[in-house]
Amino acid sequence: MTLSELISTTIPPLSPDDTAADALQLMDEFKVSHLPIVSNQDYMGLVGETDIYELDDDTLPVSNCHLSMPLPYITDNQHIFEVLAAVTNRNISLMPVLSAQNKTYLGVITEAQLLRGLAEATSASYAGGIIQIVTNQTHYSPALIASVVESNDMKIKSMFTNDIGNDLEVTIKLNGSDTSAVIQGLERHGYRKTESILNEWNYVKDWAPSWVYSLEVESGAFNLKGAAFAAAVMCRCQNAPVDMLMYYDARPTG
Repeated sequence: MTLSELISTTIPPLSPDDTAADALQLMDEFKVSHLPIVSNQDYMGLVGETDIYELDDDTLPVSNCHLSMPLPYITDNQHIFEVLAAVTNRNISLMPVLSAQNKTYLGVITEAQLLRGLAEATSASYAGGIIQIVTNQTHYSPALIASVVESNDMKIKSMFTNDIGNDLEVTIKLNGSDTSAVIQGLERHGYRKTESILNEWNYVKDWAPSWVYSLEVESGAFNLKGAAFAAAVMCRCQNAPVDMLMYYDARPTG
């Protein structure tokens, strides 16, 4: 999925002459708290609700607003991970997208569209098993993990890491649902299972959409508040079955 596939033109930009009242009405209609200001395809800035409320008169044009953010935007040739970082760091509800070639305004990427793109980029929207391990930095070996997976006739769809103090949390998405052989292979290489967050799910298809789960697992010095479970929820939101989600401690035993 390219970034251009995530760009929305449904949410209209504001013109400099639009009033504060017009801006608030559009924000309410599209359930966002920010809107780009555009004049003849030239991006002029991103106005937020708080900027508008600072005006004393909602009949004044948005060009009178003091913009609290210094022209945030991304270009259409950037990677979705860069977009995610930009949106998260600025805590905004959408991100304006400009052409990398001539900096003209193309549209916006909303939080919902960003989540859809992230699900595609991490293969969360595809069926398959998820295994989560924790290892110290020196013991982490992508080559070893890939070897264990491929020796059991499976492929890694995605693998990403997260620093936890001196250790590393590794989440692996596989192309198959039966992860038992891979789990046994990891155990043979000294990876110790510490906790089963979710038991085996045999092609879960019948979750009630109203189900809400809360999970907290504590293992030694680690306090995992449903991190792996959140990955499963993301898969389910994309209508993909998740068949097994386990938590492993991959620090060397002994």
